[in-house]
Amino acid sequence: MNIDHDQATASQFQVQGIPTFLIKKDGQIVSHMVGARPKPDFEAELKKALA
Repeated sequence: MNIDHDQATASQFQVQGIPTFLIKKDGQIVSHMVGARPKPDFEAELKKALA
C-alpha cells in the first residue's frame, strides 16, 4: 500500500518505516520486518509462518 494515501491503515499496523513486510496468520501479525532485506530473510519468515 502507499502509506501516503492510506495513513490510517499504516498507523493501525504501526508502519514507521518503508518497506515494511507483515505476515498475518489467523488474523494475527506473526512477522514484522522493516527495511530492505535479502530474499532468504523473506523465505525464512514465510516458512516459519506456514509451519
